[in-house]
Amino acid sequence: MSTTDIFVVVLFLYHILVSYSPNLLWTCLLLRGRAVTPYRLSFPLLQHILGAPLSFSDLAFIDLELYKNLKFLKEHDEVEKLGLDFTVTMECFGAKNIIELKPGGGNMTVNSENVDEYLRLRFEHVVLRSVEDQVWHLRTGFYEVIPPELICIFDFCELELLLNGLDELDVNEWRRWTTYHGDYRMKGEDHPVIRWFWEIVEDMNPEDRAHLLQFCTGASRLPPLGFKALTSNDGCFCRFSIHSIQPRDSLLPSESCIA
Repeated sequence: MSTTDIFVVVLFLYHILVSYSPNLLWTCLLLRGRAVTPYRLSFPLLQHILGAPLSFSDLAFIDLELYKNLKFLKEHDEVEKLGLDFTVTMECFGAKNIIELKPGGGNMTVNSENVDEYLRLRFEHVVLRSVEDQVWHLRTGFYEVIPPELICIFDFCELELLLNGLDELDVNEWRRWTTYHGDYRMKGEDHPVIRWFWEIVEDMNPEDRAHLLQFCTGASRLPPLGFKALTSNDGCFCRFSIHSIQPRDSLLPSESCIA
């Protein structure tokens, strides 16, 4: 399955979900406990949400191989020899369907005079026409949860940051915004157990650090403002905290155990 197929299938699944309730998808993501989600949208999809125009180079984020092939056509002098016409073959779940990019496109050969039109139509088909209904449902559901006037000041990179948070977990910042309770309150980072904890965290690879953060907070990513902006389930700011437990306490609490 090509990258384009995955792009279309993902939007198709969005279409199925939001067809029942347009705001169900984004409500589920936001009611997950935090606005930060690990599910990334491609840059073209983010631009669709923002209503920003798409350029030909954005095709590379959807299907890099197709982008390179079309770019080759743009720079190729003898396009006629390639035997192309104004159609595209779509394959979904094994079924192939030939779609004309314009009326009568099956009888039109791509040549040096109309190659620019062909490239424009291929681009519009991939990023607009083939996913028009799905993108409409996606935007409708998104806007029911977050009105467009609240995000119109952002570009697609900033919107991605707001939706997905920060990937990198800075251990020094993590330590700075951590509080200690119980037996650890007085000595803090000078307590032997706390020193061992941070030594282990520093030796972890990024994936294991993300798993640790997810176990403790329910999210593997940070909000845009970092550790200082961690929130509890009630939406209030809540620092990362390390509590001591008594030997009689056999169950270790985690975010999944919080009601």
